[in-house]
Amino acid sequence: MPSEVYARGTARPPTALNIASSLFAVAIYGVSLWGASHFESWLFRVASVAAFMLVGNTLFCLLHEAVHGIFSRNRVINEVFGQL
Repeated sequence: MPSEVYARGTARPPTALNIASSLFAVAIYGVSLWGASHFESWLFRVASVAAFMLVGNTLFCLLHEAVHGIFSRNRVINEVFGQL
C-alpha cells in the first residue's frame, strides 16, 4: 500500500462496518453470557465462555477506538460508542 494511505487524517474509518460489527458483537456477547449461565451441558457452557471471551475482546477493541476518536469521523458517534 502507498504510504499516503496511512498518512494521518487521510484514511476514512469504515463507520458503517464499525457500527454493524459493534452491534453484532454486543448481541453475541449477550447471548454467550446467557448461555454460559443457563446451559445444562458443560460443552455448551465452555463454548459460550469461549465465545464470550473472544467477542468481548473484539468489542473492547472496537469501542476503545471510539474513545480515541477513530471509530468514525463523526464525533457524536465516537462519543456514543465510546461510552457503551
